[in-house]
Amino acid sequence: MTSADFRRRLAVAALLAVASLALYGWAPRYRLVGDELLRNANFSAGIGGWQSGGDVTIAGGTATLRNSEASRIIDIDQRIADPAPGYYSFSAEVRPEGVVRGPHHENAARLVFAAIDAAGNAHWENPHTVVALVGTGGWRRYARVFPVPPKSSALWAIVQLYAATGTFAVRDLSVRRAEPLLAFTLASRALLGLWVGAGSWIVWPLLRAVRRDPRSALVAAVVLGIGVATQMPNPAKTALLLWVYDSGQRVEALLHAPPAVVASAGGEAGPAAVKAAEARFSWRGLDKLGHFLMHVLLGLVSFWAFRRQSRVLVLLCLVCFAGVTEIWQNFAIDRDPLLSDAAINIGGVLTGAALMLIWLRLRRSKPA
Repeated sequence: MTSADFRRRLAVAALLAVASLALYGWAPRYRLVGDELLRNANFSAGIGGWQSGGDVTIAGGTATLRNSEASRIIDIDQRIADPAPGYYSFSAEVRPEGVVRGPHHENAARLVFAAIDAAGNAHWENPHTVVALVGTGGWRRYARVFPVPPKSSALWAIVQLYAATGTFAVRDLSVRRAEPLLAFTLASRALLGLWVGAGSWIVWPLLRAVRRDPRSALVAAVVLGIGVATQMPNPAKTALLLWVYDSGQRVEALLHAPPAVVASAGGEAGPAAVKAAEARFSWRGLDKLGHFLMHVLLGLVSFWAFRRQSRVLVLLCLVCFAGVTEIWQNFAIDRDPLLSDAAINIGGVLTGAALMLIWLRLRRSKPA
């Protein structure tokens, strides 16, 4: 591939990336329909309609949560029974003050929204956090739309200082049904079609190289695997990670290693059970590790297969691909692109490339 061909392909990928970021970053996706579903959403009747735990005060239409012990959860919550399947928006105006995060990333001032199944279990494996805040800030409104699966028995709206200290004020909460906008849906599908069509053209030099050098087939396989992983729906991804995590726990037990301590909800019905329920999902680090290792493998095989090509060109292609794969998650079900994940991807390909360069240099310097 000539430098002109590379520039054309890079320009097309950049245009599609910008279009994707613009569509998913700025275009409205849903419209709110129906009535307000929360009872006493503005606290005009005090705490009526809400369950509370810990230091919670109501004044002037604002609920203020205070926590001085990182081992505790301060919260208010409300359940909405018998929701119809579909999409729901949870929003509120919040103001954190002096919030200090606990030992884990999710220990913060949070708005949480979860569906509850017929057995009474919350779907913590699905996205459920509207926002998680630390520090001090002014009043700001946050909102997020969540899919609610069929046969859900209730919705659970929670405001909490989740094992974090400080003060968290909240007002003007709202839960309403949401409907996807047809214009956004059509635009998203059209853009996905452009990615598929243009992507085939962009990677054609790699596919053509497979016939000349079978080592390129390994690169193509890794690229395909990463592409499939980016489009894996969140429930399927969660199930896979849980299987890996549980398998690791069983292996650990077989090797007589100290067993992992997993907290139990102990039958608690209130939001204090959230900490115990989410404790099981310490496997989330596997997600970040998976991002990193897949891209380390990509860096390794690419610098091995194309070691006679321009290293700068190969590395630039890898970095661009590592960033674009995160953008592709916009098109997956219940997946959100994260800048931190893009950085992990890029770090992975850089690590893989560096390891392969070291190995190649050591191999060349080895005496015959």
